Amino acid sequence: MAYSVGRHIPPAITQDTPEDNTYRYVTAQVMVYVATGLHISTDVARAISAYWQDPFNAFGVFASTGEIYPSFYGDIQRELSLLDPEQCFPEIMMLRALSAYVEGSSDLTYSSITVDQI
Repeated sequence: MAYSVGRHIPPAITQDTPEDNTYRYVTAQVMVYVATGLHISTDVARAISAYWQDPFNAFGVFASTGEIYPSFYGDIQRELSLLDPEQCFPEIMMLRALSAYVEGSSDLTYSSITVDQI
């Protein structure tokens, strides 16, 4: 059974919530994702999102509220396209883990609204 966290339903299977959201725990979960494909936890996804937040993208909304705006996936892909693979490997892996988390999630605000509810 799916449950909501913030304003979205996370992927069906994720890593456990870490002790805290320090860089050490975030990096550890990203490395597990890279090695196994197991989604990062919601807390880690929101922590990664906070690294890239600004007033003009959906990262800050997700980091603060857990809401996935329709533009979020595109914002992640845009950030990925700006990074140099030779100089930003850890950041690229973080964004790829976040991208996979978002792809595996369901957004309660946008994707679950039916015509009857409008």
